[in-house]
Amino acid sequence: MDNSCFVKLLFVLALAFAFTCAASGQEDSLAYLRPSGSELRIEAAGYGITLGNKDAAVQKPASRKSGSPARVSTSFGIASLDIGFNILDNPACYGPWAGIDDFLDLSTGKSVRIGWDLAAVRVALDRRARLLFSTGIRLAFDNYAFSRPYTLTMDDNGSLMPLKLEQIVKKSKFTATYAGIPVKLSVRLAENVCLSGYVTGEILLKSYSKYKKPKVKEELSGFSLWKVTAGGSLTFYKVGIFCDCGIIPLFEGGTGSDVRTVTVGIRLGM
Repeated sequence: MDNSCFVKLLFVLALAFAFTCAASGQEDSLAYLRPSGSELRIEAAGYGITLGNKDAAVQKPASRKSGSPARVSTSFGIASLDIGFNILDNPACYGPWAGIDDFLDLSTGKSVRIGWDLAAVRVALDRRARLLFSTGIRLAFDNYAFSRPYTLTMDDNGSLMPLKLEQIVKKSKFTATYAGIPVKLSVRLAENVCLSGYVTGEILLKSYSKYKKPKVKEELSGFSLWKVTAGGSLTFYKVGIFCDCGIIPLFEGGTGSDVRTVTVGIRLGM
């Protein structure tokens, strides 16, 4: 990973860490400090001690009422996993790409997105945990496989351009990798059924084209630095379906197309 990608990823990780630290201030966290006048109470793992009082003793705090859900929960590692298929909406071309609209025809079954939420913080907005707010940090790997013998390349002027391949090739595609933060509002329709709406803001880490044989891989520019998507999901026992749409065009303005992305697939997890 080059330095610019590393800096972008580090920035997103810092934001996610800030979200997690904010959540740790809630009473349902693993540990917290609680000042009270001249005393300070430290609680961790269900036990607490009061400092500044000669009669202080290790005490076990009152337990949460039976059946009352935690107001804040966190998940690390794989908070959720998306496996979806990318579609390009309105692939009309203009300017330097005018007249070659067919190159944006995709092989949908090979145009796969893998979305991975590394960490998530979820807050119950009501006592029964029917209304939930969640956010965190996400990595997404978007693949777009050409159905025709094309690739994307950088021309001599440093502009992103489609290139028709004369030889027979396999698996010609371009890929964009993002890191970002999803913001989600969910409603529990039943105990294990959840309907969610969300917006995700992401920053581009890397983009490249690739085809074989022979195997050729080229780093690309000309993609929009930011990606914003809005969508929804319906899950049952943490397995469900999702659909989201790109609000910002996939490519930078003036590149040659204002195409946007649509992705549908399966979601596992929160």
